[in-house]
Amino acid sequence: MWQDIYRRSINIWSLVSSRFYMSATILLRLAVSFVTFTLLARSLGPSEFGIYASALAYAALIGLVSDFGLPLKVLRDVGADREHAASILAEALWIKGAIALVLLAIAMVVAHHAFRGLQVFAVILLLVGTAIGTVGDLIMATFRGLGQFHRETRIVTWTSFVQAGFIAFVCLMNFGMVYAAAAYCIARLLYCAVAVMSVTSQVGQLPLSANFRSLIARAKASVTFAVDSVLGNLSTQLDVILVAHILGATVAGIYQAGGRPLQIALGLSGVPLNVHLPKLSGMIASGDPKAGQFMRRMVIEWAAIGAIGAISFVVIGPIYVRLLLGSAYTSLNALWPGFAALVFVRYLVGPFGVILMVRNEMKFRIAGQALASIVFAAAVGVWSKGMGLTSVPWFGVLGTVAMLILYLFGVRAQKTGALGKS
Repeated sequence: MWQDIYRRSINIWSLVSSRFYMSATILLRLAVSFVTFTLLARSLGPSEFGIYASALAYAALIGLVSDFGLPLKVLRDVGADREHAASILAEALWIKGAIALVLLAIAMVVAHHAFRGLQVFAVILLLVGTAIGTVGDLIMATFRGLGQFHRETRIVTWTSFVQAGFIAFVCLMNFGMVYAAAAYCIARLLYCAVAVMSVTSQVGQLPLSANFRSLIARAKASVTFAVDSVLGNLSTQLDVILVAHILGATVAGIYQAGGRPLQIALGLSGVPLNVHLPKLSGMIASGDPKAGQFMRRMVIEWAAIGAIGAISFVVIGPIYVRLLLGSAYTSLNALWPGFAALVFVRYLVGPFGVILMVRNEMKFRIAGQALASIVFAAAVGVWSKGMGLTSVPWFGVLGTVAMLILYLFGVRAQKTGALGKS
């Protein structure tokens, strides 16, 4: 009896501490993003901030493609096979490095033709900084797979404060967009260097050489994760890109001033995802009969978080505009109800996506995310000019509802009846 109580208390503490550290890590990342983007929006103004935000959105998309789904793959694989964490990470870094170099070269050529003067230099710095930062993020997935969430929290804490300090100094001194991009790039380089040193101290020296056949096999195994990851994160960048192209850089700057809090709210979904994914993977792999009960708790938890986030947008949004952004962004107030609805439906989708991933039903995830992006892009392209900027978040809601329907169909199609059995 006492042994059973002890085991349960250890499991509860492990889950609580994991959530705490994961929450702290993501909140720190998002807090830095919020503070720096608010400072940049106020310092640069809607027009120049629109260029900066659009360039960073393109850089983020390139980072997602070069990730090739590897962070999720590493998270799952290390969680299932901790003894080979070093080789799993090393192979992932080889694959990511090769893809990133090719994409960066192409992106730099495009930037040279798409922007003018010092804007080209700023965009290149953002591209390089984002690429370096995604390498650090891939390494952090190893810590999560090992259950060492506290190490990631420690690294992210002080490197995030350094990044915030760099950019705050640039904004306060009104140095402009190029210096802001340089500060971002240097901070990302520091973060990646610290991540490399920390992970090698835990898993040992990473193999410098890799078996070509093994790399190809891992790359092939990551394809579905790559497509899933790109499509899953596309909506967080696609809106900024489409708004900039269709409605102009100044309107994009206003939209992104509200879109950044939206990305922060959606980014918090990484807390339950990174905690639940390795745990649920282990439960499914071991045939734990309580897996179904765990899934039901996931659905309730995500819905509650989404509801709280939606209410926060409606209440806090106008205050954020009035106190922090200033009169140049007053038109943003009309977007908060749409952003709130989008936060809620995106969190409703979350747990079903995790279930499909663990059950290896990636075709439903990929199809759902592709459908959401297609519906959103088509609606923005056809109706946004006539209906205005206010309609854009609601088009996101429409696409997400379509994705939710397909996810639910995928979950119900599983023979195990994952949500109906414990």
